[in-house]
Amino acid sequence: MTKLIRNIFEEEAEAGHNDTVKLHRLIKKDEIDGKLQTYNYAWLEPGEEFETHVHDDCTEFFLILDGSGVLQTSEHKSASKIHSHLIKSGDFISIMLNTYHSIKNSGNQRLNFITLRLSVR
Repeated sequence: MTKLIRNIFEEEAEAGHNDTVKLHRLIKKDEIDGKLQTYNYAWLEPGEEFETHVHDDCTEFFLILDGSGVLQTSEHKSASKIHSHLIKSGDFISIMLNTYHSIKNSGNQRLNFITLRLSVR
């Protein structure tokens, strides 16, 4: 059951994407009914990057809270055409179904962001 009030800074963080990003799961899929899969507060320290991955069952959204970095997207994991996008505080990012993506913190401070995944099925 979801708690009415939780302080994420008082909870232990978990690792996601094969230990390439740290996060707090704000809402878990099994805690709700509906199409929301996850709602996370996550971060990357300077120089860290989460692995390139894809979701075949959802659209993912990111809201960059603090810091800056590089978002890479492609249609295939080993695609020769990789798109690089500079991202910064305030950017809202929409990753469509079956889009490979990764984020690297290219700045000198922690890159903090919110992620939200919505099922398409």
